Amino acid sequence: MKKAYTQQKGDAKKRGIEFKLTFEEWSNWWGKDFQNRGVGANKLVMGRHGDVGAYELSNIKKITFGDNIRECRSKTGATYRGGRVGKPITLEGKTYKDINVAIEQTEYSRKQIYCRIKKEIA
Repeated sequence: MKKAYTQQKGDAKKRGIEFKLTFEEWSNWWGKDFQNRGVGANKLVMGRHGDVGAYELSNIKKITFGDNIRECRSKTGATYRGGRVGKPITLEGKTYKDINVAIEQTEYSRKQIYCRIKKEIA
């Protein structure tokens, strides 16, 4: 469980998102749902209200991976699979040829890029 906590905290840092949860807070918050975490339409993830702000007890919610992707799509108009291939994408003030180039030239995953775009247009 500690490895998953450290991974999530590190991922948040890479994405520039403050992570204010201690291991104890994080593990208590997940509780019995810890075994249902992960990637997959019905797996649970830790989402932030409005997908903004820090990861802290007052700003997090359990949400399915699929619903989290749908929330991200609602503001970006992007799709998770395939996405904006062949279409220019602007991220943090820099324009990339398409989503694949943005992934190659940044440390972000496809989902992280879509959510960062969502944050910029919110």
